[in-house]
Amino acid sequence: EWLTEKHGADNLRIHRMLDERSAGFFALGMGRIRGVPAALICTSGTAAAHYFPAVIEAAQSHVPLLVLSADRPQELRGVGSLQTIDQNKLFGDYSRLYLDLGAPTLDGPADAWVAACGARAVDAAVGYEAGPVHLNLPFREPLWTPEEAMPEFEMPPLPQTLATTRTLSEEQRQKLGRSIASHKSGVIIAGPRDGACDEREDILAQAVEEFATLLGWPVIAEPGSGIRAKLSDSHLLIPSADIVLRGEKVAQELAPQFVLRFGKTPTSKVVRLWAAKHAHVTCVVEANSGWHDPDAVVTQVVPANPVDVFPSLVEAVDVFDAEPSWLAMWKKAAAVAESQIATLSQEVFWEGAIARQVAAALPEQSLLHVSNSMPIRDLDAMVKGFPRGTTIVHHRGANGIDGAISALLGEAKASDLPSVLFCGDLTFLHDVGALNAAAGQTNALTVVVVDNRGGGIFEHLPIAKHPEAFERNFITPHEQDLLAFSRAAGVRACQAQDLQSLADLLSEEIERPGLGVIVVPTDRELNTEAHRRLWRDVELALEREQL
Repeated sequence: EWLTEKHGADNLRIHRMLDERSAGFFALGMGRIRGVPAALICTSGTAAAHYFPAVIEAAQSHVPLLVLSADRPQELRGVGSLQTIDQNKLFGDYSRLYLDLGAPTLDGPADAWVAACGARAVDAAVGYEAGPVHLNLPFREPLWTPEEAMPEFEMPPLPQTLATTRTLSEEQRQKLGRSIASHKSGVIIAGPRDGACDEREDILAQAVEEFATLLGWPVIAEPGSGIRAKLSDSHLLIPSADIVLRGEKVAQELAPQFVLRFGKTPTSKVVRLWAAKHAHVTCVVEANSGWHDPDAVVTQVVPANPVDVFPSLVEAVDVFDAEPSWLAMWKKAAAVAESQIATLSQEVFWEGAIARQVAAALPEQSLLHVSNSMPIRDLDAMVKGFPRGTTIVHHRGANGIDGAISALLGEAKASDLPSVLFCGDLTFLHDVGALNAAAGQTNALTVVVVDNRGGGIFEHLPIAKHPEAFERNFITPHEQDLLAFSRAAGVRACQAQDLQSLADLLSEEIERPGLGVIVVPTDRELNTEAHRRLWRDVELALEREQL
Protein backbone atom coordinates (compact mmCIF):
# COMPACT_ATOMS: atom_id res chain seq x y z
CA GLU A 1 0.00 0.00 0.00
CA TRP A 2 2.85 2.43 0.84
CA LEU A 3 4.47 1.74 -2.52
CA THR A 4 1.18 2.24 -4.31
CA GLU A 5 0.41 5.51 -2.54
CA LYS A 6 3.90 7.04 -2.71
CA HIS A 7 5.31 5.72 -5.94
CA GLY A 8 2.35 4.88 -8.16
CA ALA A 9 3.10 1.15 -8.34
CA ASP A 10 -0.49 0.34 -9.31
CA ASN A 11 0.36 -3.20 -10.39
CA LEU A 12 1.83 -4.13 -7.00
CA ARG A 13 -0.17 -5.99 -4.38
CA ILE A 14 1.27 -6.85 -0.96
CA HIS A 15 0.24 -10.00 0.94
CA ARG A 16 1.54 -10.35 4.50
CA MET A 17 1.92 -13.86 5.91
CA LEU A 18 3.33 -14.82 9.30
CA ASP A 19 4.66 -18.26 8.29
CA GLU A 20 7.39 -18.22 5.62
CA ARG A 21 6.72 -21.81 4.56
CA SER A 22 3.07 -20.98 4.01
CA ALA A 23 4.04 -17.76 2.20
CA GLY A 24 6.28 -19.77 -0.13
CA PHE A 25 3.45 -22.02 -1.27
CA PHE A 26 1.04 -19.09 -1.47
CA ALA A 27 3.45 -17.43 -3.92
CA LEU A 28 3.88 -20.72 -5.77
CA GLY A 29 0.10 -20.95 -6.19
CA MET A 30 -0.08 -17.46 -7.64
CA GLY A 31 2.75 -18.15 -10.07
CA ARG A 32 1.17 -21.42 -11.16
CA ILE A 33 -2.09 -19.71 -12.17
CA ARG A 34 -0.76 -16.50 -13.71
CA GLY A 35 2.61 -17.58 -15.06
CA VAL A 36 4.04 -14.44 -13.44
CA PRO A 37 6.41 -14.73 -10.44
CA ALA A 38 5.35 -13.45 -7.05
CA ALA A 39 8.18 -11.92 -5.03
CA LEU A 40 8.84 -13.55 -1.65
CA ILE A 41 10.51 -11.04 0.68
CA CYS A 42 11.96 -12.04 4.04
CA THR A 43 14.54 -11.06 6.66
CA SER A 44 17.96 -12.63 7.11
CA GLY A 45 18.67 -15.84 8.98
CA THR A 46 16.50 -18.95 8.77
CA ALA A 47 13.51 -17.14 7.24
CA ALA A 48 14.49 -17.91 3.63
CA ALA A 49 15.18 -21.54 4.54
CA HIS A 50 11.46 -21.97 5.18
CA TYR A 51 10.88 -21.22 1.50
CA PHE A 52 12.90 -24.28 0.45
CA PRO A 53 10.00 -26.78 -0.03
CA ALA A 54 8.15 -24.28 -2.25
CA VAL A 55 11.36 -23.50 -4.15
CA ILE A 56 11.89 -27.22 -4.84
CA GLU A 57 8.30 -27.62 -6.07
CA ALA A 58 8.61 -24.52 -8.26
CA ALA A 59 11.86 -25.81 -9.74
CA GLN A 60 10.49 -29.25 -10.55
CA SER A 61 7.14 -27.91 -11.75
CA HIS A 62 8.68 -25.09 -13.83
CA VAL A 63 6.59 -22.46 -12.01
CA PRO A 64 8.02 -18.89 -11.82
CA LEU A 65 8.99 -17.64 -8.37
CA LEU A 66 11.23 -14.86 -7.00
CA VAL A 67 12.92 -15.03 -3.58
CA LEU A 68 14.33 -11.74 -2.25
CA SER A 69 16.18 -12.47 0.98
CA ALA A 70 17.59 -9.69 3.16
CA ASP A 71 21.09 -10.38 4.53
CA ARG A 72 23.84 -8.92 6.67
CA PRO A 73 26.71 -7.16 4.83
CA GLN A 74 29.96 -8.99 4.17
CA GLU A 75 31.74 -7.68 7.28
CA LEU A 76 29.08 -9.15 9.60
CA ARG A 77 29.12 -12.66 8.16
CA GLY A 78 30.90 -15.43 10.06
CA VAL A 79 31.66 -13.27 13.10
CA GLY A 80 28.76 -14.17 15.38
CA SER A 81 26.41 -11.43 14.20
CA LEU A 82 22.84 -12.14 15.29
CA GLN A 83 20.29 -13.56 12.87
CA THR A 84 23.01 -14.33 10.35
CA ILE A 85 23.61 -17.54 8.41
CA ASP A 86 25.38 -18.33 5.15
CA GLN A 87 22.72 -17.47 2.55
CA ASN A 88 25.04 -17.74 -0.44
CA LYS A 89 23.36 -20.03 -2.99
CA LEU A 90 21.03 -21.22 -0.25
CA PHE A 91 18.81 -23.16 -2.68
CA GLY A 92 21.67 -24.71 -4.64
CA ASP A 93 20.80 -26.08 -8.07
CA TYR A 94 17.07 -25.60 -7.45
CA SER A 95 17.47 -21.90 -8.25
CA ARG A 96 17.51 -20.97 -11.94
CA LEU A 97 19.60 -17.92 -11.10
CA TYR A 98 21.36 -16.65 -7.98
CA LEU A 99 22.63 -13.09 -7.57
CA ASP A 100 24.11 -11.37 -4.52
CA LEU A 101 23.74 -7.66 -5.23
CA GLY A 102 26.00 -6.48 -2.39
CA ALA A 103 25.12 -3.85 0.18
CA PRO A 104 23.90 -0.63 -1.49
CA THR A 105 25.94 2.55 -1.14
CA LEU A 106 25.55 6.05 -2.55
CA ASP A 107 28.61 5.55 -4.74
CA GLY A 108 27.80 1.92 -5.54
CA PRO A 109 26.96 0.31 -8.90
CA ALA A 110 25.02 2.35 -11.42
CA ASP A 111 21.24 2.32 -11.18
CA ALA A 112 21.15 0.80 -14.66
CA TRP A 113 23.08 -2.25 -13.40
CA VAL A 114 20.60 -2.81 -10.58
CA ALA A 115 17.69 -2.50 -13.02
CA ALA A 116 19.42 -4.95 -15.36
CA CYS A 117 19.77 -7.45 -12.51
CA GLY A 118 16.04 -7.18 -11.83
CA ALA A 119 15.20 -7.68 -15.48
CA ARG A 120 17.59 -10.64 -15.65
CA ALA A 121 15.95 -12.20 -12.59
CA VAL A 122 12.45 -11.93 -14.03
CA ASP A 123 13.62 -13.29 -17.38
CA ALA A 124 15.17 -16.32 -15.65
CA ALA A 125 11.99 -16.92 -13.65
CA VAL A 126 9.60 -16.85 -16.63
CA GLY A 127 11.87 -17.88 -19.50
CA TYR A 128 12.24 -21.16 -21.33
CA GLU A 129 13.37 -22.90 -18.12
CA ALA A 130 10.83 -21.18 -15.86
CA GLY A 131 11.32 -21.64 -12.13
CA PRO A 132 12.60 -20.04 -8.93
CA VAL A 133 15.20 -17.25 -8.79
CA HIS A 134 17.05 -16.11 -5.66
CA LEU A 135 18.28 -12.56 -5.12
CA ASN A 136 20.26 -12.07 -1.90
CA LEU A 137 20.19 -8.44 -0.72
CA PRO A 138 22.60 -7.39 2.05
CA PHE A 139 21.98 -4.11 3.89
CA ARG A 140 24.01 -1.98 6.27
CA GLU A 141 22.52 0.14 8.99
CA PRO A 142 20.67 2.43 9.04
CA LEU A 143 18.04 0.19 7.46
CA TRP A 144 15.62 3.07 7.02
CA THR A 145 16.16 6.73 6.18
CA PRO A 146 13.47 9.44 6.41
CA GLU A 147 12.14 10.18 2.96
CA GLU A 148 13.26 13.82 3.05
CA ALA A 149 16.85 12.68 3.59
CA MET A 150 16.82 10.24 0.70
CA PRO A 151 18.74 11.19 -2.47
CA GLU A 152 16.80 11.58 -5.68
CA PHE A 153 16.27 8.31 -7.50
CA GLU A 154 14.83 7.79 -10.92
CA MET A 155 14.17 4.30 -12.23
CA PRO A 156 16.24 3.75 -15.37
CA PRO A 157 14.70 2.07 -18.43
CA LEU A 158 14.46 -1.68 -17.92
CA PRO A 159 15.95 -4.06 -20.50
CA GLN A 160 13.19 -5.86 -22.41
CA THR A 161 13.38 -9.52 -23.37
CA LEU A 162 11.39 -11.22 -26.11
CA ALA A 163 10.35 -14.76 -25.24
CA THR A 164 10.94 -17.50 -27.79
CA THR A 165 9.77 -21.10 -27.98
CA ARG A 166 11.27 -24.23 -29.46
CA THR A 167 9.29 -25.45 -32.48
CA LEU A 168 9.63 -28.22 -35.05
CA SER A 169 10.94 -27.53 -38.52
CA GLU A 170 8.85 -28.70 -41.46
CA GLU A 171 11.21 -31.62 -42.01
CA GLN A 172 11.01 -32.68 -38.34
CA ARG A 173 7.23 -32.38 -38.35
CA GLN A 174 6.90 -34.56 -41.44
CA LYS A 175 9.31 -37.15 -40.03
CA LEU A 176 7.37 -37.38 -36.78
CA GLY A 177 4.11 -37.62 -38.71
CA ARG A 178 5.43 -40.52 -40.80
CA SER A 179 6.63 -42.31 -37.68
CA ILE A 180 3.22 -42.05 -36.04
CA ALA A 181 1.31 -42.99 -39.19
CA SER A 182 3.31 -46.22 -39.55
CA HIS A 183 1.73 -47.65 -36.37
CA LYS A 184 -1.92 -48.66 -36.25
CA SER A 185 -2.43 -49.10 -32.52
CA GLY A 186 -1.39 -46.28 -30.23
CA VAL A 187 -2.40 -44.20 -27.26
CA ILE A 188 -1.93 -40.56 -26.28
CA ILE A 189 -0.98 -40.08 -22.63
CA ALA A 190 -1.19 -36.63 -21.00
CA GLY A 191 0.73 -36.56 -17.72
CA PRO A 192 0.68 -33.78 -15.12
CA ARG A 193 1.05 -30.22 -16.43
CA ASP A 194 4.71 -29.20 -16.68
CA GLY A 195 4.77 -25.47 -15.98
CA ALA A 196 2.23 -22.82 -15.06
CA CYS A 197 -1.35 -22.93 -16.34
CA ASP A 198 -1.40 -21.92 -20.00
CA GLU A 199 -4.26 -19.91 -21.47
CA ARG A 200 -3.77 -21.96 -24.65
CA GLU A 201 -4.78 -25.25 -23.00
CA ASP A 202 -8.16 -25.03 -24.77
CA ILE A 203 -6.26 -25.03 -28.07
CA LEU A 204 -4.16 -28.00 -26.90
CA ALA A 205 -7.22 -30.01 -25.85
CA GLN A 206 -8.93 -29.35 -29.18
CA ALA A 207 -5.80 -30.31 -31.13
CA VAL A 208 -5.27 -33.50 -29.11
CA GLU A 209 -8.90 -34.50 -29.66
CA GLU A 210 -8.68 -33.79 -33.38
CA PHE A 211 -5.45 -35.74 -33.73
CA ALA A 212 -6.74 -38.69 -31.67
CA THR A 213 -9.93 -38.73 -33.77
CA LEU A 214 -7.87 -38.87 -36.95
CA LEU A 215 -5.82 -41.80 -35.63
CA GLY A 216 -8.62 -43.59 -33.81
CA TRP A 217 -6.46 -43.65 -30.66
CA PRO A 218 -7.66 -43.33 -27.05
CA VAL A 219 -6.52 -40.49 -24.78
CA ILE A 220 -5.40 -41.13 -21.20
CA ALA A 221 -5.29 -37.68 -19.59
CA GLU A 222 -4.96 -37.30 -15.85
CA PRO A 223 -6.73 -34.47 -14.00
CA GLY A 224 -3.76 -32.09 -13.72
CA SER A 225 -2.73 -32.39 -17.36
CA GLY A 226 -4.60 -29.22 -18.30
CA ILE A 227 -6.83 -31.04 -20.81
CA ARG A 228 -8.74 -33.65 -18.75
CA ALA A 229 -11.67 -31.42 -17.82
CA LYS A 230 -11.80 -30.02 -21.36
CA LEU A 231 -12.14 -33.53 -22.80
CA SER A 232 -14.65 -34.83 -20.25
CA ASP A 233 -17.37 -35.20 -22.91
CA SER A 234 -15.07 -36.77 -25.50
CA HIS A 235 -15.61 -40.42 -26.43
CA LEU A 236 -11.82 -40.68 -26.82
CA LEU A 237 -11.08 -40.10 -23.13
CA ILE A 238 -10.37 -43.19 -20.99
CA PRO A 239 -10.69 -41.86 -17.41
CA SER A 240 -10.40 -45.26 -15.70
CA ALA A 241 -7.23 -46.51 -17.39
CA ASP A 242 -5.56 -47.13 -14.02
CA ILE A 243 -8.28 -49.66 -13.19
CA VAL A 244 -8.77 -51.18 -16.65
CA LEU A 245 -5.09 -51.98 -17.10
CA ARG A 246 -4.63 -53.85 -13.80
CA GLY A 247 -5.79 -57.14 -15.32
CA GLU A 248 -2.94 -58.89 -17.15
CA LYS A 249 -5.14 -60.34 -19.92
CA VAL A 250 -6.76 -56.98 -20.64
CA ALA A 251 -3.45 -55.13 -20.43
CA GLN A 252 -2.05 -57.52 -23.04
CA GLU A 253 -5.10 -57.16 -25.27
CA LEU A 254 -4.78 -53.37 -25.15
CA ALA A 255 -1.01 -53.35 -25.73
CA PRO A 256 -0.10 -50.39 -27.99
CA GLN A 257 2.54 -50.19 -30.67
CA PHE A 258 3.05 -46.44 -30.19
CA VAL A 259 2.81 -44.23 -27.09
CA LEU A 260 2.73 -40.47 -27.63
CA ARG A 261 3.14 -38.74 -24.29
CA PHE A 262 3.44 -35.17 -22.99
CA GLY A 263 3.56 -33.63 -19.55
CA LYS A 264 5.36 -35.10 -16.56
CA THR A 265 5.69 -38.79 -15.72
CA PRO A 266 2.16 -40.25 -15.29
CA THR A 267 0.91 -40.42 -11.72
CA SER A 268 -0.56 -43.88 -12.26
CA LYS A 269 2.13 -46.51 -11.79
CA VAL A 270 -0.15 -49.01 -13.53
CA VAL A 271 -0.40 -46.88 -16.68
CA ARG A 272 3.29 -46.04 -16.64
CA LEU A 273 4.51 -49.63 -16.32
CA TRP A 274 1.95 -50.91 -18.85
CA ALA A 275 3.17 -48.39 -21.43
CA ALA A 276 6.82 -49.17 -20.63
CA LYS A 277 6.26 -52.92 -21.03
CA HIS A 278 4.21 -53.00 -24.21
CA ALA A 279 4.95 -50.01 -26.48
CA HIS A 280 7.32 -50.54 -29.42
CA VAL A 281 7.86 -46.79 -29.72
CA THR A 282 7.56 -44.20 -26.95
CA CYS A 283 7.66 -40.57 -28.08
CA VAL A 284 7.67 -37.82 -25.45
CA VAL A 285 6.92 -34.17 -26.22
CA GLU A 286 8.93 -32.15 -23.67
CA ALA A 287 7.92 -28.52 -23.15
CA ASN A 288 10.94 -28.06 -20.86
CA SER A 289 14.34 -29.70 -20.67
CA GLY A 290 13.30 -32.29 -18.07
CA TRP A 291 13.83 -35.93 -18.92
CA HIS A 292 10.66 -37.76 -17.88
CA ASP A 293 11.68 -41.37 -18.47
CA PRO A 294 12.14 -43.29 -15.18
CA ASP A 295 11.78 -46.63 -16.99
CA ALA A 296 14.39 -45.83 -19.67
CA VAL A 297 12.03 -46.72 -22.52
CA VAL A 298 11.73 -43.43 -24.45
CA THR A 299 12.79 -43.85 -28.08
CA GLN A 300 12.09 -40.33 -29.31
CA VAL A 301 12.04 -36.89 -27.64
CA VAL A 302 10.37 -33.86 -29.20
CA PRO A 303 11.74 -30.73 -27.44
CA ALA A 304 8.80 -28.39 -28.02
CA ASN A 305 5.61 -27.18 -26.39
CA PRO A 306 2.73 -29.65 -26.95
CA VAL A 307 0.37 -26.75 -27.76
CA ASP A 308 2.59 -25.98 -30.76
CA VAL A 309 3.19 -29.61 -31.75
CA PHE A 310 -0.29 -31.16 -31.85
CA PRO A 311 -1.98 -28.70 -34.25
CA SER A 312 0.89 -29.21 -36.71
CA LEU A 313 0.69 -33.00 -36.39
CA VAL A 314 -2.88 -32.95 -37.65
CA GLU A 315 -1.54 -31.48 -40.86
CA ALA A 316 1.44 -33.86 -41.00
CA VAL A 317 -0.80 -36.94 -40.77
CA ASP A 318 -3.63 -35.80 -43.00
CA VAL A 319 -4.53 -39.32 -44.17
CA PHE A 320 -4.63 -42.30 -41.81
CA ASP A 321 -6.36 -45.65 -42.17
CA ALA A 322 -7.59 -46.01 -38.58
CA GLU A 323 -8.48 -49.42 -37.16
CA PRO A 324 -12.01 -48.98 -35.67
CA SER A 325 -11.77 -52.04 -33.41
CA TRP A 326 -8.81 -50.55 -31.49
CA LEU A 327 -10.71 -47.57 -30.08
CA ALA A 328 -13.87 -49.66 -29.71
CA MET A 329 -12.08 -52.02 -27.29
CA TRP A 330 -10.93 -49.11 -25.15
CA LYS A 331 -14.38 -47.51 -25.04
CA LYS A 332 -15.95 -50.83 -24.08
CA ALA A 333 -13.40 -51.31 -21.29
CA ALA A 334 -14.01 -47.78 -19.99
CA ALA A 335 -17.79 -48.32 -19.99
CA VAL A 336 -17.44 -51.57 -18.03
CA ALA A 337 -15.17 -49.90 -15.46
CA GLU A 338 -17.51 -46.93 -15.05
CA SER A 339 -20.45 -49.26 -14.45
CA GLN A 340 -18.55 -51.09 -11.71
CA ILE A 341 -17.35 -47.84 -10.09
CA ALA A 342 -20.88 -46.41 -10.07
CA THR A 343 -22.33 -49.61 -8.58
CA LEU A 344 -19.72 -49.76 -5.81
CA SER A 345 -20.21 -46.07 -5.00
CA GLN A 346 -23.94 -46.67 -4.48
CA GLU A 347 -23.27 -49.58 -2.12
CA VAL A 348 -20.27 -48.42 -0.10
CA PHE A 349 -19.23 -45.09 1.43
CA TRP A 350 -15.60 -45.11 0.33
CA GLU A 351 -13.03 -42.60 -0.89
CA GLY A 352 -13.61 -43.21 -4.59
CA ALA A 353 -17.23 -42.16 -4.14
CA ILE A 354 -16.12 -39.07 -2.20
CA ALA A 355 -13.86 -38.05 -5.08
CA ARG A 356 -16.77 -38.40 -7.51
CA GLN A 357 -19.00 -36.29 -5.27
CA VAL A 358 -16.42 -33.50 -5.01
CA ALA A 359 -16.03 -33.40 -8.80
CA ALA A 360 -19.81 -33.38 -9.31
CA ALA A 361 -20.21 -30.39 -6.97
CA LEU A 362 -17.77 -28.12 -8.78
CA PRO A 363 -19.22 -25.03 -10.49
CA GLU A 364 -18.63 -24.66 -14.24
CA GLN A 365 -15.89 -22.08 -13.66
CA SER A 366 -13.87 -23.21 -10.63
CA LEU A 367 -10.46 -24.27 -9.41
CA LEU A 368 -9.67 -27.64 -7.85
CA HIS A 369 -6.37 -28.31 -6.08
CA VAL A 370 -5.97 -32.02 -5.43
CA SER A 371 -3.31 -33.23 -3.05
CA ASN A 372 -0.96 -36.16 -3.49
CA SER A 373 -1.21 -39.71 -2.14
CA MET A 374 -4.72 -41.19 -2.57
CA PRO A 375 -6.80 -38.07 -3.48
CA ILE A 376 -5.07 -37.55 -6.85
CA ARG A 377 -5.26 -41.26 -7.63
CA ASP A 378 -8.94 -41.54 -6.75
CA LEU A 379 -9.78 -38.40 -8.69
CA ASP A 380 -7.88 -39.75 -11.70
CA ALA A 381 -9.31 -43.28 -11.75
CA MET A 382 -12.82 -42.86 -10.35
CA VAL A 383 -14.14 -39.62 -11.88
CA LYS A 384 -15.62 -39.84 -15.35
CA GLY A 385 -16.04 -36.12 -15.96
CA PHE A 386 -15.42 -32.61 -14.64
CA PRO A 387 -17.13 -29.35 -15.58
CA ARG A 388 -15.34 -28.20 -18.73
CA GLY A 389 -14.27 -24.89 -17.19
CA THR A 390 -12.55 -26.50 -14.19
CA THR A 391 -8.89 -25.64 -13.62
CA ILE A 392 -7.23 -28.61 -11.87
CA VAL A 393 -3.82 -28.15 -10.22
CA HIS A 394 -1.54 -30.07 -7.86
CA HIS A 395 2.05 -30.44 -6.62
CA ARG A 396 3.41 -33.06 -9.03
CA GLY A 397 6.89 -31.58 -9.20
CA ALA A 398 8.25 -33.18 -6.05
CA ASN A 399 5.02 -35.12 -5.37
CA GLY A 400 4.94 -34.05 -1.73
CA ILE A 401 2.11 -33.20 0.65
CA ASP A 402 3.65 -29.82 1.53
CA GLY A 403 1.78 -26.53 1.48
CA ALA A 404 -1.53 -27.61 -0.07
CA ILE A 405 -3.74 -25.18 1.88
CA SER A 406 -1.28 -22.31 1.37
CA ALA A 407 -1.08 -22.98 -2.37
CA LEU A 408 -4.88 -22.99 -2.57
CA LEU A 409 -4.97 -19.52 -1.03
CA GLY A 410 -2.56 -18.21 -3.66
CA GLU A 411 -4.33 -19.97 -6.50
CA ALA A 412 -7.70 -18.62 -5.41
CA LYS A 413 -6.30 -15.10 -5.12
CA ALA A 414 -4.74 -15.32 -8.59
CA SER A 415 -7.69 -16.94 -10.36
CA ASP A 416 -10.58 -15.26 -8.51
CA LEU A 417 -12.55 -18.49 -8.90
CA PRO A 418 -14.41 -20.60 -6.33
CA SER A 419 -11.57 -22.84 -5.18
CA VAL A 420 -11.58 -26.29 -3.60
CA LEU A 421 -8.82 -28.35 -2.01
CA PHE A 422 -9.39 -32.11 -1.96
CA CYS A 423 -6.87 -33.65 0.43
CA GLY A 424 -6.14 -36.27 3.06
CA ASP A 425 -5.82 -35.71 6.79
CA LEU A 426 -2.01 -35.82 6.89
CA THR A 427 -1.80 -33.23 4.10
CA PHE A 428 -4.21 -31.05 6.07
CA LEU A 429 -2.23 -31.39 9.31
CA HIS A 430 1.05 -30.74 7.51
CA ASP A 431 -0.15 -27.24 6.51
CA VAL A 432 -2.56 -26.50 9.32
CA GLY A 433 -0.72 -23.23 10.07
CA ALA A 434 -2.10 -21.84 6.81
CA LEU A 435 -5.56 -21.75 8.40
CA ASN A 436 -4.47 -18.61 10.26
CA ALA A 437 -3.82 -16.85 6.96
CA ALA A 438 -7.03 -18.24 5.47
CA ALA A 439 -9.21 -16.82 8.22
CA GLY A 440 -9.12 -13.35 6.64
CA GLN A 441 -9.66 -14.47 3.04
CA THR A 442 -12.79 -13.31 1.21
CA ASN A 443 -12.49 -15.63 -1.79
CA ALA A 444 -14.80 -18.65 -1.93
CA LEU A 445 -12.58 -21.41 -0.49
CA THR A 446 -13.49 -24.96 0.50
CA VAL A 447 -11.22 -27.68 1.89
CA VAL A 448 -12.56 -31.24 1.73
CA VAL A 449 -10.50 -33.45 4.05
CA VAL A 450 -10.73 -37.24 3.81
CA ASP A 451 -9.92 -38.25 7.38
CA ASN A 452 -8.86 -41.89 7.57
CA ARG A 453 -6.65 -41.29 10.61
CA GLY A 454 -3.31 -41.65 8.81
CA GLY A 455 -1.59 -42.39 5.52
CA GLY A 456 -4.13 -44.60 3.75
CA ILE A 457 -2.03 -44.95 0.58
CA PHE A 458 0.39 -47.24 2.40
CA GLU A 459 -2.37 -49.83 2.85
CA HIS A 460 -1.85 -50.67 -0.83
CA LEU A 461 1.85 -51.50 -0.43
CA PRO A 462 3.43 -54.85 0.58
CA ILE A 463 4.71 -53.30 3.83
CA ALA A 464 1.08 -53.31 5.01
CA LYS A 465 1.52 -57.00 5.88
CA HIS A 466 4.29 -56.27 8.40
CA PRO A 467 2.93 -57.32 11.82
CA GLU A 468 4.65 -54.63 13.89
CA ALA A 469 6.23 -51.73 11.96
CA PHE A 470 3.42 -50.85 9.56
CA GLU A 471 0.78 -49.16 11.70
CA ARG A 472 3.10 -46.99 13.78
CA ASN A 473 5.79 -46.11 11.24
CA PHE A 474 3.96 -45.95 7.90
CA ILE A 475 0.33 -45.15 8.65
CA THR A 476 1.46 -42.61 11.30
CA PRO A 477 -1.95 -42.67 13.01
CA HIS A 478 -3.18 -39.62 14.90
CA GLU A 479 -6.05 -38.62 17.16
CA GLN A 480 -6.25 -34.97 16.14
CA ASP A 481 -9.60 -33.18 15.98
CA LEU A 482 -9.58 -31.49 12.57
CA LEU A 483 -12.79 -29.62 13.29
CA ALA A 484 -11.30 -28.13 16.46
CA PHE A 485 -8.11 -27.12 14.61
CA SER A 486 -10.16 -25.29 12.01
CA ARG A 487 -12.50 -23.52 14.40
CA ALA A 488 -9.61 -22.43 16.62
CA ALA A 489 -8.13 -20.68 13.58
CA GLY A 490 -11.41 -18.83 13.00
CA VAL A 491 -12.67 -20.70 9.94
CA ARG A 492 -15.93 -22.54 9.38
CA ALA A 493 -15.82 -26.31 9.86
CA CYS A 494 -18.36 -29.10 9.55
CA GLN A 495 -18.45 -32.88 9.12
CA ALA A 496 -20.04 -35.14 6.49
CA GLN A 497 -21.06 -38.67 7.43
CA ASP A 498 -22.27 -39.93 4.07
CA LEU A 499 -22.52 -38.93 0.40
CA GLN A 500 -25.80 -37.06 0.83
CA SER A 501 -24.55 -34.93 3.70
CA LEU A 502 -21.34 -34.29 1.74
CA ALA A 503 -23.37 -33.17 -1.27
CA ASP A 504 -25.46 -30.85 0.92
CA LEU A 505 -22.43 -29.31 2.63
CA LEU A 506 -20.61 -28.81 -0.68
CA SER A 507 -23.69 -27.07 -2.06
CA GLU A 508 -23.67 -24.69 0.92
CA GLU A 509 -19.93 -24.02 1.05
CA ILE A 510 -18.43 -24.16 -2.41
CA GLU A 511 -19.36 -20.62 -3.53
CA ARG A 512 -19.61 -19.05 -0.08
CA PRO A 513 -17.04 -16.29 0.66
CA GLY A 514 -14.31 -17.24 3.09
CA LEU A 515 -12.90 -20.64 3.98
CA GLY A 516 -15.04 -23.60 4.91
CA VAL A 517 -13.56 -26.96 5.96
CA ILE A 518 -15.53 -30.15 5.39
CA VAL A 519 -14.13 -33.17 7.23
CA VAL A 520 -15.17 -36.56 5.84
CA PRO A 521 -14.27 -39.45 8.19
CA THR A 522 -13.67 -42.80 6.45
CA ASP A 523 -12.78 -46.32 7.48
CA ARG A 524 -9.28 -47.04 6.19
CA GLU A 525 -9.62 -50.83 6.10
CA LEU A 526 -13.05 -50.68 4.45
CA ASN A 527 -11.68 -48.25 1.88
CA THR A 528 -8.72 -50.51 1.06
CA GLU A 529 -11.04 -53.46 0.59
CA ALA A 530 -13.34 -51.37 -1.64
CA HIS A 531 -10.43 -50.56 -3.95
CA ARG A 532 -9.40 -54.20 -4.14
CA ARG A 533 -12.96 -55.30 -4.74
CA LEU A 534 -13.27 -52.80 -7.58
CA TRP A 535 -10.05 -53.94 -9.25
CA ARG A 536 -11.19 -57.57 -8.95
CA ASP A 537 -14.73 -56.89 -10.22
CA VAL A 538 -13.53 -54.85 -13.22
CA GLU A 539 -11.00 -57.50 -14.21
CA LEU A 540 -13.61 -60.27 -14.04
CA ALA A 541 -16.21 -58.19 -15.90
CA LEU A 542 -13.76 -57.41 -18.71
CA GLU A 543 -12.81 -61.06 -19.04
CA ARG A 544 -16.52 -61.97 -19.30
CA GLU A 545 -16.86 -59.40 -22.05
CA GLN A 546 -13.96 -61.14 -23.85
CA LEU A 547 -12.32 -57.83 -24.58
